[in-house]
Parts: sequence; C-alpha cells; structure tokens
Amino acid sequence: MRFDFTNFRLFGGEFVNLSALATGQHVLGGSLLGVAINASVTNTEGPDSNGDQTWASDLTILVAPSLSGIPNTNNGGSPINLVLQVGGTTGFETGVGGSSTFVERTLWYPLGDPNEYLTANTSYSLLAPLSLASSPSGTDPVVWLGHGFTTSVGANYGTWTGYVDFTFAASGGSGVPDASRTALLLAPGTLLLLGLAGRARRRG
Repeated sequence: MRFDFTNFRLFGGEFVNLSALATGQHVLGGSLLGVAINASVTNTEGPDSNGDQTWASDLTILVAPSLSGIPNTNNGGSPINLVLQVGGTTGFETGVGGSSTFVERTLWYPLGDPNEYLTANTSYSLLAPLSLASSPSGTDPVVWLGHGFTTSVGANYGTWTGYVDFTFAASGGSGVPDASRTALLLAPGTLLLLGLAGRARRRG
C-alpha cells in the first residue's frame, strides 16, 4: 500500500500515525514484508551550529504502539514496543542499555552515501515478516511516518514530496489482497512530536 505526499513538512522527532489514516479496505494490517521510499526533501532548515541539517533519508518509518498519541519506543520491559525503524539517523529505541537492542533497525542508505541527501529512492526487505493487526488495540504496534533526526541545537525541519510504499503478503490478517490496496494521499494535518533527544551528526 502506497502513501503519497506533497510538501509534507515535519520537525525532527515528529511522527504521523499512518495506521490511523488507513481505513476501510485500505488497512495497514497483515504480514508486512518490506517497505520502500521515493521522496525528495526541500526547504530544510540548517545547517545549524553543528553543521547538521535534514536529509531525504531522514524520512523514517517506525512500527510501535501508540502511547498518548506518540510512538511508544520503550523496549525496557515486556512486551517489546518499538519493533522496526527504517530510516533516520536518530535511534528512537529507549529503555535498553549498553549494546542491548530489540528493534530491527536500518538506514535507507549507509551514512555518507551521496544518494541520501536530496532524494531517497530505495527499498528494504524485513528480516522476517511482521504481523500487523487490521484493527489494532492500544498495545498493538502500528505504523508511523516521521522525521527521524533530532538535534539539541535548535529545531530542525524538512519538507518532503514523494511516497512511501508497504509490501504485504498476498493475503494479510485483514484478508485483503495486496493487489487491491490502492494509493492513499497523505495530507499534512495534526502532527505529533516524539520528544526524544537524538545524537548529533556532523555534516561535511
């Protein structure tokens, strides 16, 4: 299922619940196999005093339950909450220490790849299928799309145009074949701020 957007503006750490936008037959439920992005970033703020600014590859997909309208990324207990992060520089998993981690996490491109700056056009296949409920409850993981780079030096934002795409097994938990899922338009509305401190990265 594909989500298209034009001039989609987000501040660092700001995420939209895509599962809440997908209704009727167009549900983000079933066996998720992979994700893809084809998006360009424009009108970014920065670079800040650390030389940091938003890249196209900072558009980030998270899979985690909703907690008071924001992603619950605490993996310090049971059950594990944040199970997938694709994109972004900031790691949003919390509640774990040292080298411990429970989230499947990948960048759209390796850091320093010239493709990650202005346009991101690539895909990622999950290590194992991820089951998503068609009608998620409060503790079920849902899909979020947002700005995956936070900085402590001033606010950072980016504006994206393009789409993200989700590949499901031929028939998921909703029983809706993937081929029948049509593109949905993601219109910027009330956006949600994930207030987590991120690690800075040096530009240039």
